[in-house]
Amino acid sequence: MNSVNLLVLNTSIQKRGSLLPFGDYKGWNIGVFVQLLGGYLAESGGQGGGFVFIAIDISKFREIDEFKRNVDQQIIIIKASEKRPGVQEIIIAGDPEFYSYK
Repeated sequence: MNSVNLLVLNTSIQKRGSLLPFGDYKGWNIGVFVQLLGGYLAESGGQGGGFVFIAIDISKFREIDEFKRNVDQQIIIIKASEKRPGVQEIIIAGDPEFYSYK
C-alpha cells in the first residue's frame, strides 16, 4: 500500500506505506507452522483435516487484567488505522460472530 492507501505492485518505487500481506515472511511461516502441527500431528499429511489447539496460561507470564487491557488497547489501535478506499470498517477475528449476535 502506498502513502494514500492504494495498492502498489512495483515495490521498488515505493517510498512510504505498508506491505501486504501482514507479517511478510513471518506471517507466512505462522501459516506453515499451523499446517505442520495440524496436518502432520493429526496424520492428515498436511492436506487439511487436522486441527491445532494451543492453550496458554497467561497468568504464568503476567497479570491477566493487565494483559486484557493491552489487548483492548491494541484492538483500538488496529481499528483506528487508515482504511483502504471503499472499506467501511477494519474487522478482526471474532467481529463477524459478535455482530451476528447483536
